[in-house]
Amino acid sequence: MNMHTVIRSGRFYFWPIISANVVTMTIAVGADPIRALLFSVGLSCLASFGFLLNDLWDRDVDRVNEANHFENSDSTTIIIGVSTGGFFLLASLAVAYWLGPMEFGVSSGIAAALGAYTTLLRRFLVAPTITAALLSASPLWAPLFLWEKNIDPWKYVLVAAIVLLLAARETLMDARDRLGDVAGGRDTLATVFGERIPRYVGVILSVSAGVPFVIAIASGMSGKAILTKLGVSAVSGIILYLLIKPAAAILDPGNHRAAIQKYVCTSRLAMALIPLLNLILWRL
Repeated sequence: MNMHTVIRSGRFYFWPIISANVVTMTIAVGADPIRALLFSVGLSCLASFGFLLNDLWDRDVDRVNEANHFENSDSTTIIIGVSTGGFFLLASLAVAYWLGPMEFGVSSGIAAALGAYTTLLRRFLVAPTITAALLSASPLWAPLFLWEKNIDPWKYVLVAAIVLLLAARETLMDARDRLGDVAGGRDTLATVFGERIPRYVGVILSVSAGVPFVIAIASGMSGKAILTKLGVSAVSGIILYLLIKPAAAILDPGNHRAAIQKYVCTSRLAMALIPLLNLILWRL
């Protein structure tokens, strides 16, 4: 039995980022941050359920990619992993049910999408990339869907830009994990067209996402105080730097694997800054 494998596959380090995104976007729409914090706990549980399900389902693929998840685990560790994933699923739905029918409906839909992503959608081209991007952005769009009373289209433009950035990351990760996906019989841009095409697609998506991102930021800053504008400009500039500069290095044919891994790391750091950006942009 190796509990470290279960803990690592749960990706609990994402919980603070998920909670921060849910709470700050909720504050941005003027809703109840305490209710949002409770909802974010359920959403974090759903994320860990999804990660565990994915790693348990992908043991053969991860063995090729040397992912160091459950691919070399004994039966006891696998049973604990399944039980832990089931617990997180039930806990997330219980929290959502307690919060209300809208929250329960959104959480149930996300849970179903997580299951479909792992067990079904990855047999098809592009569909899993879009699904993964939308699921990853759920801490941002869920508060808009659940609690926003006065619709601000620029918040939706910002979320759409982030979905594009997440789709770019998923595409580049497919290029990185091509050998495992071939072994798993999956159709990704990398397995169908080779590594070069998804690298270019990922970079184009990253750069393209910068356009709606900047437009949403500029529109949101309209009428703000000068200090707010300076803060938003600084944070958004760092986010774009963390995303665009590493993406350009991926086009180097001699170093693209290391460049993709660097992009994955810097993009996660950029996403960790989104709560701060939302708080400054929409509430200060």
